Amino acid sequence: MQKNNLLGGHLVVSAMFCLMMMVVLLAGQLVYFYAKITSYQKICQYNQAETMKNMTILNQTSKKIDETFYYNLGTVEYQKNIYRIRLKNDVQYTFLNDKKET
Repeated sequence: MQKNNLLGGHLVVSAMFCLMMMVVLLAGQLVYFYAKITSYQKICQYNQAETMKNMTILNQTSKKIDETFYYNLGTVEYQKNIYRIRLKNDVQYTFLNDKKET
């Protein structure tokens, strides 16, 4: 009878260990996918800001020193060859003007 109780105890401990390992693996996967999603969002926001900068370069008709352009995704401020982009979610990017003036 003593052997049956030991066998049942070992099964419970083994089942709990297996459950804990599955929880750790699931948590690891969740952290991995969360990091991947946030990196994709940051890449997307950077691409949006760069597109807004390019649209500003194309839409600039005068060479004013200080200009502000308004788009659906946010605003672009042009000041002395520096573009400051502020997206609607308050993320800011700064780009230098790499266009050669002739």
